[in-house]
Amino acid sequence: MMVLELRQYKLHPGQRDVLIALFEREFIESQEALGMRLVGQFRDRNDPRRFTWIREFPNMPERERALNAFYSGPVWAKHREAANATLEDNDNVLLLRPDLGSRLPISECVACRARSEAWPGRDHRRHDLLPLEGSAGRFFRFLRDRNDA
Repeated sequence: MMVLELRQYKLHPGQRDVLIALFEREFIESQEALGMRLVGQFRDRNDPRRFTWIREFPNMPERERALNAFYSGPVWAKHREAANATLEDNDNVLLLRPDLGSRLPISECVACRARSEAWPGRDHRRHDLLPLEGSAGRFFRFLRDRNDA
């Protein structure tokens, strides 16, 4: 079953653009080459020290394999010091999985609608989110409110 990671970082002052540039240059393609899919990255409009991103794994065993391969691999070894220098706190990680029992129609699901627009003609099953660990209430309210707008 698909698993998403919602990662929320607090950065040292003035470091968000530094991390985003490094992230986009070095970490997106290298993670996707190992089977992870980076779903999105987000800047907090109200807090220049916040950076949030989401990545997807096919299942928990693949998550473990891909994370081990990335964090023990050459790209992370080369750039981890630069990345870690921007971070004040990177421990805010939520694991999410689809809620297969949800009655939310696909047309009302933000993630499904975005996938349909990005990849027309592909199978877009329900991707309503349900937290596995931690509290994701604010995130879900944000998605719901954006969807209702």
